[in-house]
Amino acid sequence: FLGLYRIFYQKRKRDYLLAISTIGLILTHTVITMYTAIFCFIYVLLHIKRLKNKNVLKQLIVNLVFAVVITSFFWMPLLEAKQSAEYEVFQPGRMERTEVLIAYKLDITDLLFTKPDGGMIYEIGFLSLIGLALTPIAIKKMRKNKKQMAFLYKTYIFMLIAGIVSVIMSLKIFPFEHLPSILKMLQFSFRMLEFSCFFFSVVVTINLGMAIRDFSIKDVGVLGVVLMILTSFFSTHLRYLEDFDENVLWPAVPLTAETGRVHAGMASMEYLPSKAFQNRSYIEERDQRVKVLQGSAQIENEQKENTNLNFEIQYVVEESLLELPYIYYPGYQVILQKEDGSKVELKTLETENGFVGVEIPVLEKATVQVQYTGTWIMKVSAVISFIGLCVLVGLKIKCSPRI
Repeated sequence: FLGLYRIFYQKRKRDYLLAISTIGLILTHTVITMYTAIFCFIYVLLHIKRLKNKNVLKQLIVNLVFAVVITSFFWMPLLEAKQSAEYEVFQPGRMERTEVLIAYKLDITDLLFTKPDGGMIYEIGFLSLIGLALTPIAIKKMRKNKKQMAFLYKTYIFMLIAGIVSVIMSLKIFPFEHLPSILKMLQFSFRMLEFSCFFFSVVVTINLGMAIRDFSIKDVGVLGVVLMILTSFFSTHLRYLEDFDENVLWPAVPLTAETGRVHAGMASMEYLPSKAFQNRSYIEERDQRVKVLQGSAQIENEQKENTNLNFEIQYVVEESLLELPYIYYPGYQVILQKEDGSKVELKTLETENGFVGVEIPVLEKATVQVQYTGTWIMKVSAVISFIGLCVLVGLKIKCSPRI
């Protein structure tokens, strides 16, 4: 938002804060990025007239292009994985779960105080409430000085309304369950408080700034003491004296057919291939050896270490399908070396069990080497991201003021 604000209101020929912050957001949390994009789009619409300025429009386009290019190493492999197989994370009712959204909706009282048995804190907080109470005063002062405050007023009103909307969306009165599925991937309605916290922080800061603008040093000192006293109330919520044992809080739970929702790498195994998820009992019972699913072949001298695997195969009298001891994700490289020394890279596929599979042609004897190298899309996207990053850093250095 600061990046957008600078493009709209600060007359700079080049500013890349929007690109830098967007890159950071995309690589932090995909769903939050999506919601932020919606708020940003509304903010841009409020400044639609400014897009007539060629420099403003150019800067928006350049920043967004940099954001897309530099995050290529993230979103390109993500799309590749989505196309390569069915993964639970993309299935309806997995990441977006309507019953969870409904269950975690908040009461208005949750925003004001935390009950003794409350496990989480959703309070807006005394400081923010006091600051928000000064909103009418701030608006009055900004309207009174329209010419001087024109650059700030529209952003201020947007932040205030966006904050209020974000709070309402976290409450039981908001029909979150009727939104499109992609928006319900937020999972918990209380995550909207992340946005209200941000938007209100801007509003409250401006309100306090307006209120104390004409204060004397003595007034500021008194206000500082009052704020420190109010801040001390938060210490009742901080259990910093308790000795937490992470091994107890987050126990490692073995994956079995009966395993429910756990915190052991993934909350509900949503990043498994759908076939693997449906065959959890198979995962539990399967050993770390190569399996012959179709055809006939003899496997010998298997040596597996993490993602590296070597074995010999012989007596393949008909085309055979082997299942390797890896759950299916794109990026495994399988090299078949024949007796004459020639090498062939075998194409991987997903077996019915959700594991990596390869088809072996008819042969007498060969060795097979498996390692995880990543796909060519992963490698190309990494190069694109690196080049984009170098260009952005170069331009940032070039446009920085000389000392």
